[in-house]
Amino acid sequence: MSAYPLREPGDLKYHTLIHDGFPIDWATWLRSADVSDVDPKSGLTFDSATFAVESAVQGEGVVLGRTMLVAADLAAGRLVRPFRQALTSASQYFVVYPPRAIHQRKVKAFRDWLLAEISHS
Repeated sequence: MSAYPLREPGDLKYHTLIHDGFPIDWATWLRSADVSDVDPKSGLTFDSATFAVESAVQGEGVVLGRTMLVAADLAAGRLVRPFRQALTSASQYFVVYPPRAIHQRKVKAFRDWLLAEISHS
């Protein structure tokens, strides 16, 4: 844990960056925040967003968290959002099924539940 507070994005140079391999990475975020003196490749790397977020919860560094994945940790105070700077992901998810499958109760129920969950975000 760093002794330097995170008052502005440039203060990240005093902290461990945590990477999760997601396409929106530290290099992209730092560019969008006009920060050039932080090595975007430094820090810890995980193959899983879950492990990366847990590392941040444990105080091991700073992670770029996706809103849906860190909402509970933010609400509970296990994580804080130090900056307003945010990026919009270009990634998308699709529910794919054969046209006739929507007539199956379980497929329709899953699709309806998923759409309801997305609308709450």
